[in-house]
Amino acid sequence: MAHETLTKASTGFPLRLYPPLWFAIFALTALALDRLLPLSFDLPWLARPLALLMAFGGGCLALWAALMFRRQHTTVHPYAEASSLVTRGPYRITRNPMYTGLLLTLAAIGLWLQSFTALALAPLFVFVINRCNILPEERRLATLFGEDYHIYRMRTRRWLW
Repeated sequence: MAHETLTKASTGFPLRLYPPLWFAIFALTALALDRLLPLSFDLPWLARPLALLMAFGGGCLALWAALMFRRQHTTVHPYAEASSLVTRGPYRITRNPMYTGLLLTLAAIGLWLQSFTALALAPLFVFVINRCNILPEERRLATLFGEDYHIYRMRTRRWLW
């Protein structure tokens, strides 16, 4: 059977899902929370244009990062073995530009809705992606690329902060 979408993660977290599926779950949860527990703010003149800019930027960042993988002939599949270490383009700024793009887009949804409850999901998204995707990926990359990955990790942040 090809890679399973739902498995027991080695980090102890019960689910290992593909990042776009995590994003969809969080985006739908943001919409539901906005309806069920509305804690809103009212800045339409600022929130909506900023949300559009963030969503566009997040999408462009994720696409650019994916294109860098394609250019180096390695997989974007988070559970497959990488054939090369990508350190150029957006990977000079963050080790996870695709995840950062998803995070920006999720935050954009909260801004668009002008919802504190929807925005509050962004830190939880970071936690879940770190535990379920990034930590296992980092272990695999350290095994595959050894010292090269260690050097890359030392000079490049996981996220933007």
